[in-house]
Amino acid sequence: MYGSRSAPSTVGTAVYLDELPRRLDANFLHVEREAEADEIEAEARRLERRMIFVPDTELGERIAPYFAKRGWRVNRVIVMAQRREPELRVELGRVEEVPEEELRPARARLNAGQPWGAPEVMEQLFAGKHVIGRLMEARFFAVKVDGEVVSYTDLYQDGAGAQIEDVGTLPEHRGHGASTSSATTSSSWLRARSAFSAGRRPA
Repeated sequence: MYGSRSAPSTVGTAVYLDELPRRLDANFLHVEREAEADEIEAEARRLERRMIFVPDTELGERIAPYFAKRGWRVNRVIVMAQRREPELRVELGRVEEVPEEELRPARARLNAGQPWGAPEVMEQLFAGKHVIGRLMEARFFAVKVDGEVVSYTDLYQDGAGAQIEDVGTLPEHRGHGASTSSATTSSSWLRARSAFSAGRRPA
């Protein structure tokens, strides 16, 4: 999550990315202290934030029913840390690094029908990938069949921290290991990069 400016709130900080106002993960209210649900909602409306980020799990679970009843969509995010080598053996050779633009048709198709799948919203989601790329290193990987991207993933690295996200596979190509291959390639690239950065030869 990122933005270009912020404003103080009684419950935390409001984040804004004015150039891409439809990208919610760059335009949100970050709740940083204990507060009642109605106060949080009032702050979100006052600051014109349509997304509320609550990193405190206990607080989030406590206020989730309040927001769900009032028509807010409640999402729970899980962060998984890779602590060991992958157990699955996959075909890394079928994955290639590509420009972000090559992934757009597959992304648009996979997100069609979702609340964020409207063309004008997707356009800002795509543009946001390049905003992130200005803040940290961004790389994009794909599996292709007959020249068409059927599976993809993003890799973002900022110093010692890195994140693999937005892993997707077109429905008719699921069950064949495409997503596993693209995600594993991203993590393999990262491990090799980390080994070189540390002055060691990658395994």
